[in-house]
Amino acid sequence: SEAFRLRQALDDARPDTPAEQREWTLQIIALCEQSSAALDEQDAAFATLRGREVNAAATLTDVRARIAATEARLGSVGETFAALRQRYAATTVSAVAGNIEAARGQVAAASGAADAAEPGISQAGVSAVSGTLQEALQAARRADQLLDAVERTATDLAAASDALAALRAKTKTDLAEARSQADAAPDADTGAAILAAVAAADA
Repeated sequence: SEAFRLRQALDDARPDTPAEQREWTLQIIALCEQSSAALDEQDAAFATLRGREVNAAATLTDVRARIAATEARLGSVGETFAALRQRYAATTVSAVAGNIEAARGQVAAASGAADAAEPGISQAGVSAVSGTLQEALQAARRADQLLDAVERTATDLAAASDALAALRAKTKTDLAEARSQADAAPDADTGAAILAAVAAADA
């Protein structure tokens, strides 16, 4: 509509300055390019949708495989979380405490959507079940994301624990050196200050 309005402004009886003609022409070109890009995007979306409808049987097979792979992860990631819960305080792993059950629920939702889509699939022709299959796939993806978060937490906590162990070892070395320096302090006040610092670091 804006492009047509500008075109009409260029074509009406009122004389336009060269600057106006150039500015409006450039605006029309930019608006047409935006419209063309939007149409291309919609065309690609329609083509993808039609491809899913035509290939619904194959898509269902892929979706069920994805669901099975996600379901197979539930046990191992559940063990990972159980190990985290044993090793760390509850507050440390609280962010992912409900992920296993939530992932289990998403897997069930994905399986339910896949089951709902199956009766509507025709082996020959177009099957209008792409929305249901997409719903199943999205639920499986959400389940994977929940399980990924548990595994990522385990990796991050292991790295943090290793870094803390290294820091503790370095601090102990520093404390031993500080104690030897306290024995060689030039006066009692300096020695006392070193020992106070050592005590604070120990605490």
